[in-house]
Amino acid sequence: MAHAKEITIGWLMSHTSGLADTQTVAPRVLMSQSEQVKYSLAHYKSSGKETWNYSNIDYVLLAAIVSKVSGESYDQFVRDKILAPWGIKEIKPFSALKASQVSKSLLPTASWTSLRRAMSATFGAGNYLATPVGYWQLISHLMDDQAASTWLHKYADQKTVSYFGGIYFSGNSFHTNGGYAGYSAIASGDFSTQQRMIFFTNNINLGTAKTIRTQLNRLLLQQTGLGTRLRRM
Repeated sequence: MAHAKEITIGWLMSHTSGLADTQTVAPRVLMSQSEQVKYSLAHYKSSGKETWNYSNIDYVLLAAIVSKVSGESYDQFVRDKILAPWGIKEIKPFSALKASQVSKSLLPTASWTSLRRAMSATFGAGNYLATPVGYWQLISHLMDDQAASTWLHKYADQKTVSYFGGIYFSGNSFHTNGGYAGYSAIASGDFSTQQRMIFFTNNINLGTAKTIRTQLNRLLLQQTGLGTRLRRM
């Protein structure tokens, strides 16, 4: 890998590694971790520049590092160290689910096969599916765990682009989003007020979902302001 000795784990976490994807949808569904890693390592480029650029390859490498250090598959690590301790049962890797278990995308060009092809090319970056309940539990645990929220904030504040570990920060507020083929899972909140919101879709593209998230956040803030004024009267 070009410039490999210059890249740190922090750069991978903040997407400032200089790595970029050259292809993000696999030609077929890749079911095993080894296939998924091999695919990603065959479809990336390295610039050597420490500039922000969201790339799946950053998370592929991080997930592979976790697997190597822990001595188990990445999926097993996620189950053992995150989902099980937090009591989250409704987040699973796409490879463990059937089409009948997943809400159908309402976009006419989407299909279960195309979704799995895309997810299998994003090992460690988006190869999990969640119900609203499962996603709410995950976001809530991240917000309520003081060590986790402090750690995320600490590293985000060190970058000109306030992004770290999949989360965009602006002061005490944050948002995180992901999606493909009409599906999106979006969260936002504020660490100071402990407000949080999630937003799921299966019928619009991610860009539209982000726009709606901004509008919902504005309404939430307006209601919060009204509530504060009423309490002071």
